[in-house]
Parts: sequence; C-alpha cells; structure tokens
Amino acid sequence: MEILELIDESDREEAIPILKQLWTDRKRGEIRTWTAEDDYHLFGASEDSTLLGVAGVRIDDFLHHQRHAWLYDFASTSHDAGRHRESAARTRRVVGRQAGL
Repeated sequence: MEILELIDESDREEAIPILKQLWTDRKRGEIRTWTAEDDYHLFGASEDSTLLGVAGVRIDDFLHHQRHAWLYDFASTSHDAGRHRESAARTRRVVGRQAGL
C-alpha cells in the first residue's frame, strides 16, 4: 500500500467519488474547489494503482503556537476491515510526518 499527497488535479479528481460518500449534498465542482485550496492537503491510499481511501487535512501552526494537523475528511472504499485499519494507521503516520508531528 502506498500513501501519497494528491497534488495534481487529476489525482484529486479521482478522489471525488470517495469524498462524495461523506459529502453527498455537495457537487463535484465544490469538492474540486476545496481540495485545491492551499491550506487543505489531500492524501490518498492506493494499492495496485487503485485509490482505496483519502484523508483531507489542514496543517497549521497557530493552535497553542504548536504545529498540528486537523483531519477534515477521512473516507475509504474498502469493505475489508483489516485493510481499512491498516490504511487508517498508515495515513495517520504519513500525515503526522508531513505536519512535522
């Protein structure tokens, strides 16, 4: 399993169906817009070139003057509980490293 930040528009576009599981009332364009914002970081967990889940976070320095990551979105396509737990644990570690935590 590989976890990477989804920076390119095409990568973020691939994540929209997964994010729509959380935001069923939002249009694709709205989701595309907020995932492109500078302070929003979208991470994706992939296996065999298939996107399995995403985590949307904001990394800031202002809360109590310490660097922190705030998890906004976390969704998975996997129905395999073991795979989902592994993906969640790895994503938390990657986001923590990215945030310098």
